[in-house]
Amino acid sequence: MVLLEEFTTLAKIEGVSPDNNPDSHDNQEKLAIILTELLLKAISESNLVKTDIVLIWKHGLNSIDVQTGDLFHFGFDNRHKKKNIVVIPVNTAFDTHVTRKFEDETYPLVSENTVHGQWLVRLKETGDKLDRIDGRIADSLKRAGFRPIKKSKTENGKKDCYPMGSVAIIETSNAVYFLMAMAEFDDFNNARSSSDDIDAAITSLVNMYDRFGQGYDLYLPLMGTGLSRAGLSTQEAYDLLIDSLKKNSNRIHGHVHLILSPSDRDEIELLKED
Repeated sequence: MVLLEEFTTLAKIEGVSPDNNPDSHDNQEKLAIILTELLLKAISESNLVKTDIVLIWKHGLNSIDVQTGDLFHFGFDNRHKKKNIVVIPVNTAFDTHVTRKFEDETYPLVSENTVHGQWLVRLKETGDKLDRIDGRIADSLKRAGFRPIKKSKTENGKKDCYPMGSVAIIETSNAVYFLMAMAEFDDFNNARSSSDDIDAAITSLVNMYDRFGQGYDLYLPLMGTGLSRAGLSTQEAYDLLIDSLKKNSNRIHGHVHLILSPSDRDEIELLKED
């Protein structure tokens, strides 16, 4: 509707109207100019990235800040030469099956309404086969020194479960993904987590970023609300995440960005740089 109104306004300015012959060469040139201007404006607006960046901590060249936006904009949608590291919270078995047909499964597995599920869906759309992803995850965990500590009780998920905070690294053409275990599935494939689990996971994440970050920016979502069942409010989840990052700030060598959805941002009171 807005573009239509702008088209009408520009058409009047350029002298294009129904009273004129729309097939005339002059009218066609004017219409082409108007359409080009509107197209360039639409492209420019679609490429805009929110700049409401709030600095939380800074030491030399290292920093922690909070931004509002879409986490996957910095991953799958990244078009810059420099890759970003994007954190994907997953369960301790690193399951890769997304449940979409509930009647076919006794207990649904990874929900497509989670960051974990959305990442798997987007990854599959890029052409990566999930059986290949399973092998890459297992290889990455082994290289990083993470070993299974127990067997899962679920019927349709992976059997090997890793410690909370284990991180598997998956690299694509435009991003590096840190899959971070921060919730455990129970017998019914419901994710379970706690404040202590999230705190331990963040500590492990910062260690991995220190070891393998290589100067790339790190982007992570809010954790501890919703289907993670940690029982935290949006504000409590934010406070816990920021406190955990600050507590480990001596090992942050780069830029860490917490990405909030617009709805979460409206519920949170940010504490700016000390």
